[in-house]
Amino acid sequence: MAKKKSAEPAAKPVTAEQGRFLAAILANPEDKKARLVYADLLQDRGDPRGELIALQCARADIADDDARAAELDASIAALLKKHKKAWTSACGENKGARWEYRRGFVEKLSLDAKDLLANAAAIFAAEPLEELNIWKIDESPGGLAPLLALPLQRIKRLGLGRCALTEADYAALARATTVGSVEVLDLTNGGSVEQPVAPLAAATSLPKLRELKLTGAMIGDDQLAALASSKTLRLSRLIAARNALTAAGVRAVAGATWAPQLAHLDLSSNEMIGDDGLEALAGSASLTALETLTLTYAGLYDRAADLVLGSPVFARLRSFDLSQNFSVADRERLRAAFGDRVVC
Repeated sequence: MAKKKSAEPAAKPVTAEQGRFLAAILANPEDKKARLVYADLLQDRGDPRGELIALQCARADIADDDARAAELDASIAALLKKHKKAWTSACGENKGARWEYRRGFVEKLSLDAKDLLANAAAIFAAEPLEELNIWKIDESPGGLAPLLALPLQRIKRLGLGRCALTEADYAALARATTVGSVEVLDLTNGGSVEQPVAPLAAATSLPKLRELKLTGAMIGDDQLAALASSKTLRLSRLIAARNALTAAGVRAVAGATWAPQLAHLDLSSNEMIGDDGLEALAGSASLTALETLTLTYAGLYDRAADLVLGSPVFARLRSFDLSQNFSVADRERLRAAFGDRVVC
């Protein structure tokens, strides 16, 4: 008869001292000293979580090619294989959730909306989350609004993709009081239903937002034009690949209120942009900070190479990808002018 696996030892109650240091870590996730003191306290009690904290903090301080990296990685992997299930189960039943440990704590979590609502108190009390991806919001009662009532104030990267949000959901996001630390908002979707993102143009809730990901959100020119006219958004990175954009949407971006701050723009796989859309980018007086551009599969034709070659915007770019647009002859002209700054 096979031996029955021994159960994970029950966690010992948290001491007052441990509680103080855990609270300090939750309040200030960048406080490395608090993490290491907390790790010592746990190790003194034989808690393997303390070893994970110490090992991952040490690993975070060295480069991948450091001689110590492989040994640390192996020790970390062994600890997680042995204990991760017990550690995550303390935060409730979250089927299919993905927990990413950094410096000994879960800093990135991806899970279904209903599970987050059911277990939020335990999760936020134990882990200093900074990245949160919430799935299946459209299958959760009340949609996005109840989730925005959770303590999301520490979240810097928020993902709300893999579902069809409503206009009411986006309106709730635009006025939420809990997402003021979000720097990256990921609305990546499957590309079958248009996401009604226009209410974000009036957002007062996202003062730190700098990167907006709209890949596969199936937005059209009107939605993008609304965002471009926003008086509250301050984007430096826009990723709007695989949508239904034409030259009109590109013209809106080229003259957006936040265009002077835009450093990265990805409009790939919008095949109706065409030469007119490229002309709007090439001649923009507002895209003065743009450093990188991705414009693959943009439906560019005869005028495209000349527009790029004569553009002060493209002359300033650090790198740009225009592949799947040009003839062999035009590719050679672009490479001759821009060298390895261009992919075409």
